[in-house]
Amino acid sequence: MAVILMMMSVLAWSIYPVIAAWGVEQIAIWEFIFFSQVFSIGSAWLLLQLTPGASSVPYKRFFAYERKDKLRLLYNVIAFLGSQLCLLGSFAYITKSGATIAFETWPIFAMYLTPVLMKKSWEVIPARDYMFAIIALAGVVFILCPEVSNSFFIGDNVTMLHYGAILLPVFGGFLMAAASAFKASVAQNIEVKGHPVISLLSMQVAMGWYFLPITGAFALFWPGQESVYTAQNIFALAVVGIFILTMGALFYTWSLLRATRSNITVLWYFVPVFSAVWFWWTGTSAVTDYIIIGAILVISSNLLISTKADSKCAYMTTLVSLLAVGIFCYFTDGIPGLDDYYEAIGVPIVFFVILVAFTMDRLIRRDVTEENLAISILHRIFQSKNMTKAHRKIVVENVTQMLRTNNVEKINALYKKIIAIKYKNLADVAEDIDRLALSKTQNTNFGDLFVTALIAFMTVGVTIVFRIGDFVADAFCIGMTASVVFIFFTIVDLSNSRKSFHLEFKENGERVLADEVTRDNSSDIILSSILIFMLLTAFTGLLWYKHYGF
Repeated sequence: MAVILMMMSVLAWSIYPVIAAWGVEQIAIWEFIFFSQVFSIGSAWLLLQLTPGASSVPYKRFFAYERKDKLRLLYNVIAFLGSQLCLLGSFAYITKSGATIAFETWPIFAMYLTPVLMKKSWEVIPARDYMFAIIALAGVVFILCPEVSNSFFIGDNVTMLHYGAILLPVFGGFLMAAASAFKASVAQNIEVKGHPVISLLSMQVAMGWYFLPITGAFALFWPGQESVYTAQNIFALAVVGIFILTMGALFYTWSLLRATRSNITVLWYFVPVFSAVWFWWTGTSAVTDYIIIGAILVISSNLLISTKADSKCAYMTTLVSLLAVGIFCYFTDGIPGLDDYYEAIGVPIVFFVILVAFTMDRLIRRDVTEENLAISILHRIFQSKNMTKAHRKIVVENVTQMLRTNNVEKINALYKKIIAIKYKNLADVAEDIDRLALSKTQNTNFGDLFVTALIAFMTVGVTIVFRIGDFVADAFCIGMTASVVFIFFTIVDLSNSRKSFHLEFKENGERVLADEVTRDNSSDIILSSILIFMLLTAFTGLLWYKHYGF
């Protein structure tokens, strides 16, 4: 049910840019925004009156809001209106589908703005998310760069302000992120426990005290183009106000309430995909190869930030290499000259596989040995009659910490704390403690990694640079490079796994598996599989277009 509700919201909001682009061709932008808000506020008020039990729920009216909530609601309204003005205004200067996709970078901005405005326990943003944000920025660059060839940017009177128009949808996305953060902050403060839908509708009505006067004043004193009203565009205004601004938001919140996992929000990132399809289907805006590549980067970065199908380095770097090499192969051709391209690749691959096999085998065996030694030690100290409670605590804490580090100095310090206990008290486990400490000091051989990386780099280089100029060679290059990257970084992950131990031992002998290994990530895997399928389909289509056209 939650997925259905979220998809209804996604479909509703994906239609908005198409209807808005058509609407502002006949109606002035501020009038379009004003009347759509009239329909939105009116429908929210009507739904609030018709909701069973709403009259008995003690929800806050606008004038009962605290001063800071009124201010933040005002900031939300200003930021939202600014975002819509930037998006709708950009349609006059750049490709509508491109502007929409660039605008949909707002969830990334929201990731950084929301924790600043909402008092809540937030996870620390990992470093990898900053890298994915840069990928999204690269996607925006791909979308907007071709726009400089637009007639608006060509001529003797072109200034830097003209080029600033390209950034309108990006700035609009930033304002949309600010609006969502302010709105979430107010929603958190005025929510009536157990009645989230009523709380949302009441807040939507409360925003009318700002929306209608502000948009009405702008529509009156800054009319812009002359508006022509027809039955069709009035109906479009009603659709935007009732079914998108009100019902779309309601479906979104309702889906979050019904969902058991917060990652259902990743479905939102299909909005720009559907919008681009609607633009293409209606003939409103062309979808170019640059827009497709930009959309791939923006959507991929959003999904990678939101889903946790696999937190290992190999998975992340493989997807990044897939994006990078796919784009490189689309825009460039190989250098012919090798008599047998595939045979030339095969030589370094043989050495690469041999080195990887030996290194992986050594790391896996050592990791398993260390875990077995640690588990044996920890069980035996609870069975030993020579161990006092204080000694047992020292051994448990230091052995588990030893398993969670590869730092030799720290391992030595932990080992010294353990052997400070008298030998007669450690007699039952002393031998295995020594074995564990010695094994932990044996880190991954730098020489192995260096030579493996060198051969991997040579394999990838030959595969990319000297590829044959056909569809199969380009596709092979993307797949081969991603595979080599995955295998190499699997070694890195195996080395890092020697710093993890997912079993918690308590002082009384109780054992608990760590949360990170008990979390069900099946939904993340499904969503990530969809992402990968989309990537492969998009690059297949692009490469086919490159070599054979459509």
